[in-house]
Amino acid sequence: MTTKSATDLIYTAANAARILGKRFSNLTIQVWFNCVYVWAKGQFSRFVSKAAFKQMFVDFRKAGAKSLTVTTNLFVPNTYTVRNEAKNSAYQVLTTGNAVTCECEDYNAQVQAFKKGVCKHGYAVLNHLGYNSLADYVRA
Repeated sequence: MTTKSATDLIYTAANAARILGKRFSNLTIQVWFNCVYVWAKGQFSRFVSKAAFKQMFVDFRKAGAKSLTVTTNLFVPNTYTVRNEAKNSAYQVLTTGNAVTCECEDYNAQVQAFKKGVCKHGYAVLNHLGYNSLADYVRA
C-alpha cells in the first residue's frame, strides 16, 4: 500500500466537487497555508478554506456509514462486524476507550497520514453505540 499524506486524503478533486456541489472532471487544486485554491479551466476559480475540506472529509464518511449494517460480536468484547450489502463486503471494527480501529484501507491511510482516524465503518459503529463523533465517544 502506498503511503498517503493528509493532502492526498483531504484536498482532492472529489472533495472539492462535493464542497462546490457540482461534478467537475477537470478540477485543479493548490493547497496553501490556510486555504485551498480550486479551479476548473475556463469555468471558475475559488478559494476554499481548509476547514471546509476537513469537514467535508468527515461528513462524507459519516454519510457513507448510514447504509452499513453493524453486528455486535458476542464472543469478542468491543468487536463489531460492519457490512456493506451493496458491495458485499465486511470489516471488523474494534472499540477501545479512546479509539475505534478498523481493518479497511481508508482507516489505515488515515492513521498513516494523521496518526489517528475514523472511517465510515468506524462511524457506523459509533452511530450504533449512540455517538455522533469520536470525540463524543472518547468523552463518555
